[in-house]
Amino acid sequence: KNAGFEKGLKQWTKFGTVKALQDMGQRSGKFCLQIDTDKSGLKQVVKLKPNTNYVLTAWLKSSNDEKVKLKLKLPNAKTIAKGVSSSEYKKVTIEFNSGDATEATVVLAKWNDGNSAAWADDIYLIEK
Repeated sequence: KNAGFEKGLKQWTKFGTVKALQDMGQRSGKFCLQIDTDKSGLKQVVKLKPNTNYVLTAWLKSSNDEKVKLKLKLPNAKTIAKGVSSSEYKKVTIEFNSGDATEATVVLAKWNDGNSAAWADDIYLIEK
């Protein structure tokens, strides 16, 4: 929900220093997420159908080779994480099967020690 941050940070829980930016850095629409400091980002709990294949995608970019990550946390399973270090938006994709899970946590985060910014836009979870 609120995949492109067009409603600000609504539906997302933030940690650290993040903000929704208007008309600055977005991939599409008018808004995007900006992560300003290390160990910062957003998370959202999403509903899943059991034993269903899904594709989670996000468009990510960063400044000064900072790594920004998309993570998927399933209950009782290993966290899946993929990231990029690019000044241009790159699509990050995580494919998974929900198993017995009926929900998961989607996380967008920057964990580097640097003070450079990272951006995210257009985060989608679809059944495959």
